[in-house]
Amino acid sequence: MLISPSEIKDRRANPRNDLISFDVSGQIDGGPLTHDELIGFMFNLFIGGLDTVSTNMGLQFWHLATHPQDQDALRADPTAIPHAIDELMRLRGGHHLSHLQERNNDPWRDDQTRR
Repeated sequence: MLISPSEIKDRRANPRNDLISFDVSGQIDGGPLTHDELIGFMFNLFIGGLDTVSTNMGLQFWHLATHPQDQDALRADPTAIPHAIDELMRLRGGHHLSHLQERNNDPWRDDQTRR
């Protein structure tokens, strides 16, 4: 089990500044969430987060494995890594929405028109 019943009981009695405390104080139609609703909600958050993280990391690693010039650029300038992560999350995100990008002006990527 992801969250034990004693953890939920403790968070109700001693709320903290975290997601579990926020969840246990939540209401649906004016009433508190049941224990089963809390467990289900927390399970969905865990699975959703796990899938999102693993998918994004896998796609970013795939990109770097298939684009050695990007690996070289990041090795040459490690200060570009935070920006590269942001761009890889945008470019290779684990979502199924399509997007239109007229021009790629990112200095560490090729400058091609994409559709």
